[in-house]
Amino acid sequence: MSLIAVPAEGSRPPFERQRQIKTPLHINLGGVGEGSLGAGILVNTKWAGAPHPDGYVYVYGCFGQDKNLVAARVKPKNFEDFAKWKYWNGKSWTADNQQLVPITNAVSNELSVTPLPDGRYALVFQVMGLSDKVGMRIGDSPVGPFGEIKEIWRTPEADEGLFCYNAKAHPNLSKPGELLISYNTITLDFWNDIQRDAGIYRPRFIKIKWGN
Repeated sequence: MSLIAVPAEGSRPPFERQRQIKTPLHINLGGVGEGSLGAGILVNTKWAGAPHPDGYVYVYGCFGQDKNLVAARVKPKNFEDFAKWKYWNGKSWTADNQQLVPITNAVSNELSVTPLPDGRYALVFQVMGLSDKVGMRIGDSPVGPFGEIKEIWRTPEADEGLFCYNAKAHPNLSKPGELLISYNTITLDFWNDIQRDAGIYRPRFIKIKWGN
């Protein structure tokens, strides 16, 4: 698993000045399963506009058949220094990634964790990774504890024979009091199907409005 870094200024496609960095973020956890960190990222910093910043970048992963959620964090200035990453063991942060403990389960390989105005956090995902349900769990912190799944949307595209996956929120594209959420659709034979109808392979969007 690798990261691609581009300069903060003066970068334009095709990003000839990019750097590819090998990472230790693909992990096999005994008793949990295999997976990669990078399913979702929460930049919980003041400069990112987080409402309750603690100065860390949180990186989430989806591991094993149960689609377990795990988390790591690091200061932005140390993002490329993997020796300084810390991993959530259920009680505290440790430098040993083999001590990662699932926070919750039934998430998807792409997801989001979004801070809410009241100090809680919304975990948005496709239930069990591939299903007709967009789910949300509400947590007390970036690492929970997270509550039960709230099924906020049933994807109608499933009735058309499409597979729906990787729901996530986009707070940077959302209006105040709202949360824009996307999910993707695909078929098993998509290499052939998209030639007949490219519209099957694109994101779909829903919007949540927060109550007063």
